[in-house]
Amino acid sequence: MTQEEQIFFKIDKKTGNLTIEGKGFEGPICEDVLKSFEELGEITHDKRTPEYYKKPRQVQTTRQRLRH
Repeated sequence: MTQEEQIFFKIDKKTGNLTIEGKGFEGPICEDVLKSFEELGEITHDKRTPEYYKKPRQVQTTRQRLRH
């Protein structure tokens, strides 16, 4: 079963700090996805989870030439 990729946002009511967390991403693809949110403010902390160090799944496709 494939885990669904999700992005969570948490805003601290006292400080206004925003925390963005990616779940279900394997490998550095999460960094690429989260880069689109950089315009929301300065990044002050970056933490890699164990999922970051997993090898991303790859999809293999095969093409077969048909003979007539």
